[in-house]
Order: sequence, then C-alpha cells, then structure tokens
Amino acid sequence: MRAASGPSDKRMMRMDLRARGCAGRDFAGRDIAGRGIAGRGVAGGGFTLVELLVVIGIIAILISVLLPGLARARRAANTVACAANIRSILQGMQIYASQNSGAIPGSAFTTARFTYINPQFASPTANLGITQNNYPSVVSVFDWASPIMKVMGVKFEEGGTLAQRQKRWARVQEFKSFRCPENNIITSAFGPVAFTSIDLIPSYNTAMAFVVCHNDDTFPTSTPITCAWGDSAKRWNCPSGYVPKLSKVGNASAKIYIGDGSRYVDANGAGPDSDIGFSGVNGGCLSDQGAFDAFSKSWCRTTTNKGGVNGGTGRDARIFAYRHGYQKQYGVPDLYKGNFGFFDGHVELLGDLESTKPDYWLPKGSKLYPTVNTGKDAPNGELNPDTANLFYGGGGTDPITIP
Repeated sequence: MRAASGPSDKRMMRMDLRARGCAGRDFAGRDIAGRGIAGRGVAGGGFTLVELLVVIGIIAILISVLLPGLARARRAANTVACAANIRSILQGMQIYASQNSGAIPGSAFTTARFTYINPQFASPTANLGITQNNYPSVVSVFDWASPIMKVMGVKFEEGGTLAQRQKRWARVQEFKSFRCPENNIITSAFGPVAFTSIDLIPSYNTAMAFVVCHNDDTFPTSTPITCAWGDSAKRWNCPSGYVPKLSKVGNASAKIYIGDGSRYVDANGAGPDSDIGFSGVNGGCLSDQGAFDAFSKSWCRTTTNKGGVNGGTGRDARIFAYRHGYQKQYGVPDLYKGNFGFFDGHVELLGDLESTKPDYWLPKGSKLYPTVNTGKDAPNGELNPDTANLFYGGGGTDPITIP
C-alpha cells in the first residue's frame, strides 16, 4: 500500500520543482515558475545588467531618430500658426477698411491722422500738443496693431501719457495673434521711448509704400515719415495722387500688406532694436520699405551666402525675419522662408529672394529706379544684385513703372 501524502510531502515536492528550475503545477493546481538554475538568476525575475544596457541603447537610438522629426513637426506647426496669425491681421485690416471708407490702418493719413498738421510732407510738423508724453490711441504713426486690436474687440489702454502708451505697447506685444511662434529674438529700445520690460522684436511689419503718399520732390531725399522718396533721389515713389486706401493699391492678390519681419536689424551688427517713438522715422519698428529694397532694415539681405552675388561679408540678417526655413547664416537664397499676407486676405510662404519681387511691395503706378547696390553691406543702390538679376535682367538707371 502507498502511504497517503501529507502537507509536508507537498511542500517538499514544490521545493524540489523550484530547485530543478522547472515549471509546473503544484498539488493544489497552482502554476509554478522555474526560478532556479534555469531561471534568470535574479530574485523576482529582474533584468541582467547586459539586458538593461541593451534596452537603454535601443531607447537612445529611438530618441536620436525621433527627436529631429519631432522638431521639424513642431516648426511646421509653428509656420501654420504664424500664417493663421497673419490671416487674422488681414481680416482686421479689411474690417477697419470697410468701416473707414477703404482706409488702410497704420498710416499718418488714416489711424494717426491727428499727428500732423499736414502729413503731405517727408518732414511734417506735429499738431499742437502732440509729444512723446501726449500721444493717444496708437503707439506711433505706423502702428497698425492697436487699430486692428480695436476692431477685433480687444481691450487695451488708449490714453496719451507716456506710461499709458508704454502699457499699450506691452499689450500689443503680448497679444498672441501678433506674435510669430518662431520669434524668440530679444530686442532693446531705440529712440526716445523705453520699454517697461524685456521684450521680443515685433513679429510683423507692414509694407511702407502702401501707407505713405507721393513725394512731389519738395523733400526729395528726406528720411520718409509720411511720404515716399522724391524722384530726384532715384529710389522709389508712389504714384501722384496715391493715398492709403484699398482701392489704390492695385491687384490686391499681388500686393503685400504685412509679413514676418524683424525691424530693426542690419548686416553690420545694428539691432535687433525697436523704435516706438511716435514719429516712427522710416517705419519705426512696425513698417519697412520692403524686402526688395537694399536699404531694408527688416528684411536685410545685403549679406547672403558669403562670396555670393550680393557681396556682403557682415552678419546674415535673414535669420531674424525669415524664421520658417533654414536657421543658420550664409545659406543660399530661398532656403530662408517667411509668411507674407496680401491685401486680398491670402498668405504665402515665400523664400527670401522670392519675396524681393518689387511688384509685391509698391502700389500700382509707382516709380522704381532699379539701381544696383554695389556698396554691399553699406548700400548705395536700390536693389541687391540678386534681385536686380532675377527681376530686371541686371538692373539699370531708367525708372520702371510698377504694374
């Protein structure tokens, strides 16, 4: 006869199975996993050092593969978000125009008409009482942002004191729709008005030629505030009778109102800085003559790829305004990308050279002298060589009428 098994016999059987590294079931029907010599050799089934190192290596490889792709995806998303910002600005501009007989915001003839006795001069005289400490509703002559915020229903400080104006500027700068997600460029104050905190360079600049007027040569070479260059300056001039109205710009689908910008920077190391004085000389920090212009301080292209056709050897300032493409200096033209908004409401992502097409930046009927900049980083001609070569077969001295 076989003796009946007792509890001690069952325990001995389980111990024997474990010692042999076997897997089976105990007398109560429970699974037994082998954990002896044939197991991992680590209590509780943990990993060996070699296995841990292999897993860490695989994770590191995956991170190195995935992170560049994630960064590209983030930048692509930021480009889309920036274009959406510009579309909302264009909608605000069109609403303002519809409420104000077609007037374009951001001009001494429209939103800042109260500034000058007669703005039809390159160096106009301010109205009595207008000073840096008494300038209500807008930040400067070229301030497009405050009027557009107002039509959007955004509340902000509209008082005229310097402190109130500084507060208004801070509101403009913090407004999400006016800030490119790729803009992380710290600026400093230039001119008579200081900032109240550390600030970024304004993300978007308007095309100056659409918010000034014709220069009748009374002030041919004066720095523009409210009118273009006189013909004797041999640069560019709006057509006679031009006023900043939508009906005057020409083909709205081919004319830029606003785009990614970086005023004020140049190839010689000036800036980034921002002038929020009310007169906004040469555009202040919110407007600029345009990417076509060798004198541009928002879309500065005098230095492109070193040794390239433009000849500049200074800082490549394209990295400030053209934020959605190549991010290092001295790349070839059109690797650098920026979003630009047209008067009809659409937005295009343009390469830096592509964006210099003069037709984009000047009203229909404007006169342009396509003289070529041979001064490199110290411009002495209206067009950089690559722009002159691309659009005008090398440039010239005879004026061109903009279609």
